[in-house]
Amino acid sequence: MLLLAGTDPARWQLLLIAAGTYLVALLMVSTVRYWSFKEVHFVQRRPVETLLIVVLAVMIIAARHELFSFAVFAAYVVSGPVTYLMVGRQETQAPEPERREARG
Repeated sequence: MLLLAGTDPARWQLLLIAAGTYLVALLMVSTVRYWSFKEVHFVQRRPVETLLIVVLAVMIIAARHELFSFAVFAAYVVSGPVTYLMVGRQETQAPEPERREARG
């Protein structure tokens, strides 16, 4: 429990951690799609903005690494269901082939 290091968690915090663990486990085996970072090229698009974001992130990590890592991972976990609810479930089925009418 990196976020709660140095403190004894209350009972409600332990229950919240247990519920969060089960929720993340269910999301891991669900069909909710998450954003992949494989096809994103941050530096090629906006190098100055990318540099500023990286410097800001390093400063925050140096100051409060446990809070920053929790916020980043929590935002990623929540991003899948939020996108699913906002955009809706996208059909992954292949389109049906066009039917041609028989001419006779």
